[in-house]
Amino acid sequence: CAAVADYTPIVCAEHKMKKQDALVIEFEKTRDILAELGKTKHAFLAGFAAETQNLEGYARDKLSRKNLDMIIANDVSGTETGFDSEYNAVSIYTRDGKAVHFTRDTKRNLADSILTEIAKISG
Repeated sequence: CAAVADYTPIVCAEHKMKKQDALVIEFEKTRDILAELGKTKHAFLAGFAAETQNLEGYARDKLSRKNLDMIIANDVSGTETGFDSEYNAVSIYTRDGKAVHFTRDTKRNLADSILTEIAKISG
C-alpha cells in the first residue's frame, strides 16, 4: 500500500479555482495511523522512513516513538535511488538494536529482501 499523507489541506475547494498571482494553501496534520497501531499492537508492526538526512537517527527515533518491531529506512535525497528511480537502497533497524543494510538494487528485489527479514524476525 502507499504511504499515507502527513498533511491534508484545511479547506478543499468545491469548484475549479481560477488562476491567481499567488496561492496559499494551508495544511493540517493527518491522523498518525502507524502510531495508533503501535499503541494497540496485536501483531508484528513494521514501518517505513523516507528521509533526506540523519537516516539512522530519525529511523531509530520513529521505531521507538511508534512502538514498531522494525523500520525500513531509505535516503530519498539522491537521484540514483528513491522516488524517481527503479532502484533503492534500504536499512532495516529492529527493536533489539540490530541493523541490516541493503545496497542499491531493484525495488522488487528489495521488497523480497524486506519480506525475508520480516519472516526471520517475526518467526
